[in-house]
Amino acid sequence: MSIRGRRWANLAILIVGALVIAGVAAFARLGGDTERITNYWTSAELDASGAAAVNEVIEYDFGSNDRRGIFRDIEQLDTTALISVRSRTAPDQFIVQPGGGDDRIRIGNPEVTIDGRHVYEIQYSLLPLMNGGVVAWDAVGTEWSVGMSNVEVHLRAPFELLDPICSKGRSGRVGGCEAVTVAPGHLRIEVGSLDGPSDDTPGSEGVTIEARVGAPVALPAAPAAPGFTGEDPGTGVAPVALIALLAALVPMPFVSAGIRRLGREQVWAGGAADAAYGPGDTGAGEPRAVVKLDAAELAEMATIEFVPPAGLEPWQGGVVDKERVSNEHQAAWLVQRAVDGEITLTGEKKPVVGVGPNGVHDPILVQMFNGRSTVELGKRDASFRKAWSRLKKQQDRFARTSPLWQQKGNQARTVALVLGVLGLVLGMIATVAGAVMCARQGSGWLPVVAVGAAIAGAGLAAVVRSWELRVRTPVGSAEWLKIESFRQFLAGSEAYHADWAAEHDILREYTAWAVALDEIDRWSRAVEQSAVAQSDPTAYYLAVTSSRLGSATVATAASRSSSGGGGGVGGGGGGGGGGSW
Repeated sequence: MSIRGRRWANLAILIVGALVIAGVAAFARLGGDTERITNYWTSAELDASGAAAVNEVIEYDFGSNDRRGIFRDIEQLDTTALISVRSRTAPDQFIVQPGGGDDRIRIGNPEVTIDGRHVYEIQYSLLPLMNGGVVAWDAVGTEWSVGMSNVEVHLRAPFELLDPICSKGRSGRVGGCEAVTVAPGHLRIEVGSLDGPSDDTPGSEGVTIEARVGAPVALPAAPAAPGFTGEDPGTGVAPVALIALLAALVPMPFVSAGIRRLGREQVWAGGAADAAYGPGDTGAGEPRAVVKLDAAELAEMATIEFVPPAGLEPWQGGVVDKERVSNEHQAAWLVQRAVDGEITLTGEKKPVVGVGPNGVHDPILVQMFNGRSTVELGKRDASFRKAWSRLKKQQDRFARTSPLWQQKGNQARTVALVLGVLGLVLGMIATVAGAVMCARQGSGWLPVVAVGAAIAGAGLAAVVRSWELRVRTPVGSAEWLKIESFRQFLAGSEAYHADWAAEHDILREYTAWAVALDEIDRWSRAVEQSAVAQSDPTAYYLAVTSSRLGSATVATAASRSSSGGGGGVGGGGGGGGGGSW
C-alpha cells in the first residue's frame, strides 16, 4: 500500500473510531438509565410499647423499562393497622400479600405499564421493635433488588435513645454509618448510597439502628417529608452521542498533522537520483545537504527499477519498505534459504521443507528440523513454531536497531503509542462515566463526555498515525526508494519479465523479493504465463509455491489452544426489601 493509500486507510480508521466512541457513549447513556432508587427517605415514630408508625418516601427510577409499579416486603408488618400509598404520577392502588416471614405490599395497576421516575409515599405500622430495653429497627432492608442513593433515616420515640449504633452494609455487618442525635428521642442518619445485589454478591446493603431505651421525653416534632419531584433530569441519547462524535473528531486532524510534520523523512538534497544514490560531495569537499520531505513526497520520487538493491536480503527489504515485520518477511527468509541451497521446497498440495544440497547451518534451520530431514508445512509443529518465533525476534531486532532508521524516531513512536493508548483508555473511561451520569443527573455532565471523547480521539489518532514517526536516515530513505522502485516493477510484471529473469538466473531471487514485498501473487501469475516451466522447472515451482507459503507457515507455527450477629444490619423489625414488577 502506498503512503497516500495508508493515510487514507488511517483516515477511515479514525472516522470509524470516532463513530465507535460515539456509540460507546450512547450505549453508556442507555446503560446508565438503569432501574434504581434515586432518593429514599424513611421516618419511624415509636410509641411507649415500641410499636412504630413508618412513613416512607421513595423516588423510584424504572429507567427505560416498562414496569407496573413497585413492591415492599416488610418484616413484622402490622396488617391490622392502616396502610396508605400515594403517588402523583403512577398508579397507587395496592394489595397486601401475606408471606411466611415478610408481608408484601404490591403497588401498581396490572393493566398499566410505566417507566422513568415516580414518587411513592407509603405509610404502615410495625409490631413492637423493643426487646430487653433495646430498640432495633431495620430502616432499610437487605432484600432490595436495586441499589439506592441519597438515603435519609429518622427515628423518633417518647423516650431517650441512648448509645445508638448504626450499621450499614449487607446482612451481619456492624458499623459503617453514624446516628446523629437531633434532639432527645430523635435520631437521624444520612447515607450516600447503598449497593444492590450483584452476580457475585446476593442481597443488597441495608441500614439498621439500635439504641437503648432511656428516660421518657416529649415526643420530638415530626420531620417534614421531602418533596421529591419524580422528574428525570437525564439527557437524551442523541445529544450524548453527537457531542462524543464531534469531540472525538476535533483533535484527530491536529494530532495527525503534528505527527506528519514530525515524521518527515531525511533525504539527500537534489533530485530523485541524488536521493536514491547519494551520498556524494558538492565538488567543494562538503557533504551533500540533507532535506526533510513528507513521506508522500519521497514516494513520488520512486520510479521503476528492474533490479533490487544490493546489500539487503529480501526480507530486510520488505521490512524497510513496510516499516514493520510480518509473516511475509519470515516466508521470504525461508524462500531465500531455498535460493541459497540450504533447503528445498517440494510437495504438490502442501509445501514440504527439506534439507538442501548445501546442508543446514543456520541455527534457526537446525532448530526447525530438530534432527529431521523434512518438515511438512500446514500441520502444527512444535519445533517449527519455536524456530519461527526465534526468526520473528531476529527480524524485530533488525527493525528496531537498523541504522536505516533514526533511533530518536523509534523512541518518538514508542512515546506516541504509550501516550496514545493511555489517552484512549482514560478518555473512554471519562466518556462512559460522563454518559452514565448524563442519564442520571442530566446535561451538566455533557462537558465530561466531550472532554473524555476528545482525549480518546486524540489518543486514537496518536496510535493510528504513530508509524509516521519512524523517520529514516538519508541512507534509509535511499534504500527505501530503491526498494519501492523495484516493488513497482514486480507489481506490474508480465510473462516476459519472468522469462528475462530466468535467462539471467535471477528468477529465484526475484521470487524471494516478491514474497517479501507482498507482490508474490502478481509475480506468480507472470511466471505461470511465461516459458519458465520448460527452462527451469525448480524455479517455476518455487515461484508458484511461494504464494502458499504465508498461510502454510502460519498454520505450522500455530500453538494449541488451551482451556453479623448481635445487632448489625438485619437485626430488627421492618426492613425487608422491594423492587419493581
